[in-house]
Amino acid sequence: MGIIRFYIISYFIVETAKANGLDVFKYFELLLTVLPSMTFLTNPDILEELLPWNESVQKICKAV
Repeated sequence: MGIIRFYIISYFIVETAKANGLDVFKYFELLLTVLPSMTFLTNPDILEELLPWNESVQKICKAV
């Protein structure tokens, strides 16, 4: 079940990024760069900063 879950989550991230007008590669790059250093396990609200509709994310990852 692990690989199926991975594909479902990845698909959701890709489609949500596209629906919000983001460059999918840039969005994944941002997630993979920022997430490891975030303390989201103790402060889950911080994840809102990485949602595709967040203003900062839009500026960084907007598709051209």
